[in-house]
Amino acid sequence: MHFSWALWQIGKTPEGEWLAQLEFTREAIRNRRLGFADRYLFKTIDSQVAQQQRDRDTARPWPNFGVHRRLHSSLVLWYKTIAKVMPERLVWELPPTLLPIEMTS
Repeated sequence: MHFSWALWQIGKTPEGEWLAQLEFTREAIRNRRLGFADRYLFKTIDSQVAQQQRDRDTARPWPNFGVHRRLHSSLVLWYKTIAKVMPERLVWELPPTLLPIEMTS
């Protein structure tokens, strides 16, 4: 859902498509077919650093790099909102190794 919202924010998805996704997701949450993750990992990256990393990586073509770079600020806003509602679930850096997370119901 975060991706659909972010695409709508940058004008890559029509508002109607975003609203349909929103309603579908709300219905799935109401019916307990969809929930929230126990943990979200999000790492922000400077736009120029991302560009330099892409330029050094010649093994892949990166056809959608420009779109993904434009999505970054919308995704930061999305996850800042998640952090306001569920601060214990948001980690703003990628740890060197991931520890097991105790399952919750």
